[in-house]
Amino acid sequence: MLINSGLFAPTPAKADSTEETYVWTLTTPVGLRAIAYGNNLYVGAGLNGLIYTSPDLVTWMQQDVSAQTNKRLNTVKFLNGKFHAATGRDDNRTGAFFIYSSDGTNWSAGTGSTDYNTYVFSSIAYANNKYLATSSNGGGIEQSSTGASWSNTTVGVGAPRYNDITYVSNRFLVVGNINTVVGNINTVVGVVRQSADNTGTTWESDVSLTNVSGLNGIASDGNQVIAVGDGGTIFRTDATSPLLPTVAVTSPVNSTLEKVAYDSGNGGLYVAVGRSGAIITSSDGINWKIEAATPKIGEYMRGVIFGENTFVAVADGGVYKRVLGRSVSFDSKGGTTVGSQVVPIDTKANQPQVPIRTGYTFAGWYTDTETTSPFDFESTTITTDFTLYAKWTLLLPLSAPANVTAIVGDQQAMISWSSVTGATYYNIYQGTASNTYSLTPVATVSGTTYNYNAINLTNGTTYYFAIKAGSTVTSSTYSNEVVVTPEAVVLPTLPAVNVSSDNPHSELAKAGDTVTLTFTANKDLNGLPTVVIAGHSADVVSVGSSVYTAKYTFRGIETEGVVAFTIDYADRDGNAGGTVSATTDGSSVILDNVPPSGTFLIDGGASSTATTAVALSVTSTDGNGSGDIQMRFSNDNVDWSAWEAVAATKAWTLTGGSGTKTVYMALKDKAGNVTTQVISAAIELRTTSSGSSGSSSSGGNSSQIDFITANVENAGNANKTVVSTVIIRRTTDAKGQKKDDFNFTTEQVAKLVEQLAAAGSSSARIVIPDTKDEVSELNVTFPQASADLLGKNGIGFELATSDVRIDIPSVSMQGLKEDIYFRVVPVKEEEKRKETEQRARAEQKVQLGTGSKSADVIGRPMIIETNLQNRLVTLVLPLSEVSLTKQQLDDLGVFIEHSDGSKEFVKGEIVTYDESGKLGIRFVINKFSTFTIVYMENWNKVATADTTSHKAFVTGYTDGLFKPDARITRAEMATIATRVLDMEMKATSISFTDVPAAHWAKDAIDRVTKMGLMEGYPDGSFKPEQTITRAEMASMVVRMKGDIAANFNGSMFSDVDGHWAKKAIVSSKAVGIINGYPDGTFRPAAELSRAEAITMISKLLERGPLSGVNPKWTDVPATHWAFGYIQEASVNHAAGKTTDDGEQGVQIP
Repeated sequence: MLINSGLFAPTPAKADSTEETYVWTLTTPVGLRAIAYGNNLYVGAGLNGLIYTSPDLVTWMQQDVSAQTNKRLNTVKFLNGKFHAATGRDDNRTGAFFIYSSDGTNWSAGTGSTDYNTYVFSSIAYANNKYLATSSNGGGIEQSSTGASWSNTTVGVGAPRYNDITYVSNRFLVVGNINTVVGNINTVVGVVRQSADNTGTTWESDVSLTNVSGLNGIASDGNQVIAVGDGGTIFRTDATSPLLPTVAVTSPVNSTLEKVAYDSGNGGLYVAVGRSGAIITSSDGINWKIEAATPKIGEYMRGVIFGENTFVAVADGGVYKRVLGRSVSFDSKGGTTVGSQVVPIDTKANQPQVPIRTGYTFAGWYTDTETTSPFDFESTTITTDFTLYAKWTLLLPLSAPANVTAIVGDQQAMISWSSVTGATYYNIYQGTASNTYSLTPVATVSGTTYNYNAINLTNGTTYYFAIKAGSTVTSSTYSNEVVVTPEAVVLPTLPAVNVSSDNPHSELAKAGDTVTLTFTANKDLNGLPTVVIAGHSADVVSVGSSVYTAKYTFRGIETEGVVAFTIDYADRDGNAGGTVSATTDGSSVILDNVPPSGTFLIDGGASSTATTAVALSVTSTDGNGSGDIQMRFSNDNVDWSAWEAVAATKAWTLTGGSGTKTVYMALKDKAGNVTTQVISAAIELRTTSSGSSGSSSSGGNSSQIDFITANVENAGNANKTVVSTVIIRRTTDAKGQKKDDFNFTTEQVAKLVEQLAAAGSSSARIVIPDTKDEVSELNVTFPQASADLLGKNGIGFELATSDVRIDIPSVSMQGLKEDIYFRVVPVKEEEKRKETEQRARAEQKVQLGTGSKSADVIGRPMIIETNLQNRLVTLVLPLSEVSLTKQQLDDLGVFIEHSDGSKEFVKGEIVTYDESGKLGIRFVINKFSTFTIVYMENWNKVATADTTSHKAFVTGYTDGLFKPDARITRAEMATIATRVLDMEMKATSISFTDVPAAHWAKDAIDRVTKMGLMEGYPDGSFKPEQTITRAEMASMVVRMKGDIAANFNGSMFSDVDGHWAKKAIVSSKAVGIINGYPDGTFRPAAELSRAEAITMISKLLERGPLSGVNPKWTDVPATHWAFGYIQEASVNHAAGKTTDDGEQGVQIP
């Protein structure tokens, strides 16, 4: 670009006509926007508050200025003994607009106007105790007398964009650009402005340069001023009259130039840098040239300075240093041209691309024209300009390939030959007449390949092939000719393959059985095929007419499953057929070496019986075996019953006579594998009477015994999957009364626990079948070992009949010292039912004070006897078929007549009784008695009169447990807090990095942070799944309570001195919300349990502890230290205060 004006004395050019060569080398890949040098230190600045320092352009260290600013740093200068940096507008980041440092390591933040939030500071200058900073987006020129405190001025505010500033000839001079109209076209032109004094206090007007593009950088040697800008603009003017350009300057580039620097040493030199890797130099400011070696193509060069005896430039790709270079030229001596290199002095040259010369092989680079001294690129450093010379070796002619042969196939021929020294490839030529080939080879292969498969040939046609060896410089003559005539080849196949076993079931086999493969070939084979069966060699025999058999006898060491085999074979010409591993008729043989397994129980595992007629309950499995299990039994392991299909139950007759009776069982699968281990069970026979008929008699009265199968279900599965069965002995006495008995044995429970664990369930139930409503009594026995297994494995158990559901939680079966029994008797007689009703009516007047209101019995009273006392058990009694209104359901309850003579009424909870939709009433008890559903009009009103309604604010888990000792998380605490508090929203919503919109507690977390109850962490996270400590809870209590004042006069904990939450802990203790431990500690870092959290919140709300309501959770017995507070928090109830400041509650369904 040309800049024209008058004439003044230009800076003289260098007197020395010898030009050195320079290159720019990368010192660090860190991208920077500006750099400064001072106090023997380089300081670079960049995006996001990035500061790097280096004493030597070799070692770089990042400095932390995050406490001052994290905005983009646009400029850094060394002024008045300190480094000063300024930022650009960055709406997404915070911090100071100016920072400064004496040593480049410790930085301080400057102050300034709030208007600076919108400014983009571009450069800083200093002179006469005044710092000036320019804005490149219309902010004008700001000033400071200290470099620390900056004031907002009105100089240049508005349209001009000032990009750089310097001090020359007793004035400050700025350059930039401004939008203006030139020839009715809106365009950007350069602008120059100078101060009217030497302090930059007053300024002359902007001068728009209509023929000059926007200016970005400025430098001066004291005589002239050089400014560079858009489109390669170079603006040159007199330093004493800088507003008028004086000499025409031609720029060697048209890409935007960003900054320019000047060094007065060695005759003086200007260096300008810009976009697209532009670096240009000039010794006089008039004549400019592109630097011989620049950084990588396209590099965005953002700034340049003269540092320690050299120029240094910063770019997006790193920091570059200008160093002296030397030229290395390459004379290829007849080969292809190789370009020269310019490398930094005292460094190594790069090995160039190898040249090519026809008829020669390249032998390396040498330092002399006679090529006697080789050059070592790995060890030689370059200190002067010099030339390297190529050495060549004359190639000898290539020999023609020898030993050319061919193997003919179907429409193809494999051509082979011997290798040729020096060959790098081979050409294959094809023809249809001898010694006559196409000019173009049909194929070319590499110098390490010595064969070629010619395909798509016509069978019956004669072809001629010859080979030439070749290299990059020469090729051989034709090889000897090979003649081929392809023919169709019929490969051998096995069109018929069958496999079978000599087992009675030919598709199965066991150890000792022989498997036979029978197969037929389509043509004569070359000897006997090779056959492998089940991984072992088979005996192969030819039976004539191309039919073969292969046999193998199993030895019990083979892998079970489908018997695998392979058949390998070839015809008389050596053509191999494909390996056969499958039959053609779909036949197969499955090897089964393992007999089935199983167990059985006599009378469900009972220890004794009074009759020889018993029921055997059988379990069996064959794993992955052949199945179709059969069973047989014996009383002496000698004489056996006939084989029969396996069944779940088997009626069996013991041998007569009192004593221990052992029954034996054998199992057999379809393959014929019979159990080898003795399977037996024993029972004590205590009578000599015969039980073969299935009945027994005594004193003229007879009883009939039947065996009923009941299902054991996975109660944790919505589909109630059956996981086991039990055998129930149903006895019908002489009066026709039916009684059920069963013993849940340890073996059955162990299997049940295993199956439930595999299904991920923790509850089971037995459904007692009684569709005809004919059973008058049920007796159930749990051996102590069975109950212990259920308790230790956390398995709850439900006993379900048509009259009652008895749900025993796992915790109630832990630590028992004896067997458990249950006796369940439904009161079916109308007379006894009315007697119970009369007792209920009399008792309700005493206990409930309902006056003349009557108590009506609904359904059947139930007598339940058990030795499982003082353990929580949930009962559900079914409602009768009568239709009840919502009000009537609310007035239902249970009248309980305990075995110890006490009586009570319990409200209970209306629930669904069974899959039919029938309703029932559920309640929890810890001692057993007679239970009767009663209806009393207005009972619900009486129960809730003069009370306060308290709604539950915490729930348990889906498995029916509360888990009081489980740790409570921050998300759970946030949810509970929003349920019980409605405080003023003081803060704005905060978006936490680990609480997405879909998080289950997102709304609760938003509310507690707005209410000021909880806070996030410095890294922007909330950590919703992190557990809460006791100290954090104390802090929340103070925020929730609001009016707690610190009380340091009360008892102090021994472990809270100096703790951050000490004040909150002591305050919470003072008002009785939080307590410590008996040893005098508070344990502030201990994780808070659910029980502790619920207790603290209930105290804060002045609620509870609650009594008079049925226990809700099986794992929170009445003896639990937090029982009353957990009841208060988890049960909807109406409650009034008790004399001890607790609550007497009535549960609200």
